[in-house]
Order: sequence, then structure tokens, then C-alpha cells
Amino acid sequence: MPARDQVRIPCKKCGARNEPDRNRCRSCGSHLYLLCKYCGEKVARFIEACPTCNQPLHQGSKKSGKSGLVEKLQSRMSQIVFYLILLAFLAYLFSILDS
Repeated sequence: MPARDQVRIPCKKCGARNEPDRNRCRSCGSHLYLLCKYCGEKVARFIEACPTCNQPLHQGSKKSGKSGLVEKLQSRMSQIVFYLILLAFLAYLFSILDS
């Protein structure tokens, strides 16, 4: 394991290597750490999952504004509505054929 003075934290924005005791990048000023929203652990931004609780730190695309769970639920609801409409249509067809 490298000595403490050799460890550098890479900036997720510009890639500059920073000392672990810095909170902001020495090159671009971006935050180097974030707090896990599940357990509160301070974690370097380049890490994908919290080392304490193993929860993901970065959720989906920031452009969409929706979490992955919301998108999955909307997709699932669309599928359910489609199948309900299909079922209603088939029931209607069978009722016509029976008469």
C-alpha cells in the first residue's frame, strides 16, 4: 500500500490528482468528495459505490432529472396498461363471437 503522502485523489471533472486532505480540486475547484445519501459516509466522487453500505453513489443521468427507479416504474406501468387494453379488446372480440 502506498504511503499517505503518495496517495492522490483524482478529480472526476478534470482528472487532476489531489492530496486526500483537500475538499476541492486544486486545478478546477470542483468538489472531490460527496456524502453517501444512505449512510452519510464521506466518499471520493470517482468511486461508484459507497464502501461502507455498498449503495450506488451516482444515480442515472442528471439530464433526465429522473431516478432509475422512476423510469423503471413508468416503463412497467406502460406495459401493464398495454396488456390491460389488449385484454379488454380480446374480451370484446370474444363477446361478439359468442353472440
